[in-house]
Amino acid sequence: MKNHCCLCGDLIDSYGAWDSSHNAAPVATGRCCGECNDTVVIPARIAAFVSFKRLETQRVKKSSSSPLTSTDDGV
Repeated sequence: MKNHCCLCGDLIDSYGAWDSSHNAAPVATGRCCGECNDTVVIPARIAAFVSFKRLETQRVKKSSSSPLTSTDDGV
């Protein structure tokens, strides 16, 4: 069975029941070749992770830097 990369259109080889394609998410829906996986998909996944961690860190810093509200209820 022969498939084409959803990113570059190159032919993706299959070896019996195994194919050498990769999940192209989050860049595209479908399967991509090894070259596109290495040069486009994985860097996009890393960038998304770094962005998420940066936002998470900012959220934690913001919540920890806000003063606690005091209620003079004797507790």
